[in-house]
Amino acid sequence: MFKLTDQIIDPCTDEAGQLMNAMRNIPTWTKAKRAIYDKLVALLESQEHIYFVGHVDKYHLSIVGSSCFYNVPLNRRGHLSVYRGKLIRLVCVSTGQYDRGYLATEAIPMNINLK
Repeated sequence: MFKLTDQIIDPCTDEAGQLMNAMRNIPTWTKAKRAIYDKLVALLESQEHIYFVGHVDKYHLSIVGSSCFYNVPLNRRGHLSVYRGKLIRLVCVSTGQYDRGYLATEAIPMNINLK
């Protein structure tokens, strides 16, 4: 489980970040927002990634298209254990009644304010 204080703000300056910003600018799920979402997921899936289902209280992302960075601890177990000791970008890509779908990709720590 990550703490909210472990979360590193995503500056959204890369291509995926710009797509997420474009999604946030459209308040409802229109065809245009769906097309941006499809581009975002295709872009993230073209990178090495993992998809998993998790709870908002553990990952602190609940809105589709929201993202942040986490440093994965060396003793991490579960879905993110493949990223032990690495910086990841976590993106919320689907919602359910109780769970959320997340895509995690290894991040390159360029231009990221690590506090």
